[in-house]
Amino acid sequence: MKLGDVSMQALMWVIPLILALCVHEYAHALVASRLGDRTAALAGRLSLNPLVHLDPFGSLMLPFMLLLFNGALGQGMVPPFFAYARPTPVQARNFVRGISVRRGSFYVAAAGPAANLLFAALCAALFIALLRGLPERVGPAGALLLLRLVEINLCIAGFNLLPLRPLDGLTMLTAVLPTRASLRLEALSARFGLLGMLAAMFFAGPLLLEPVSRLDHMLLQLAQ
Repeated sequence: MKLGDVSMQALMWVIPLILALCVHEYAHALVASRLGDRTAALAGRLSLNPLVHLDPFGSLMLPFMLLLFNGALGQGMVPPFFAYARPTPVQARNFVRGISVRRGSFYVAAAGPAANLLFAALCAALFIALLRGLPERVGPAGALLLLRLVEINLCIAGFNLLPLRPLDGLTMLTAVLPTRASLRLEALSARFGLLGMLAAMFFAGPLLLEPVSRLDHMLLQLAQ
């Protein structure tokens, strides 16, 4: 495989990944701001500008290394299965009156995965509409980019729902559990969360291979 081909395939993963991470973190900042906490907004995070959200290592270098390690550049199927942006700062004590810390924290945490699911749905609808109406205008690269946006956003949403620190799933789950159960889950996550994250990093990619393949096939059929 030529270097140019490798670079193009890498970009077809990295560009959607950057967009998905930015949407995710922006949603956290937006909901926190709507609930009365302006911490993220004052830090410049209430923006879709990638520069304010991305972590150079976690958002770019790490997923690219994992792509190479997992052979995704050669197979063209397995997405980058671990990446992260700069955490959005939230001060729950600033939530407006009537919004408890637990309730507000749930809303803020849920906003990230929800935004990725909405973005994925929008990209899927756009993919189907464009390929049905203007296939020659979209081209292979445009179609592939839209597919990658769907895949990456769904993967990020699903990954962040895992009840592991520091993912949104843990915050959401502890917010709805009784206090005692919530404290036990926090303690377990503090003790074993790193092992869980390492397992997710190395096994999520292969596990996603079949669902991603089925999703691509379904979207291509709908676009015909």
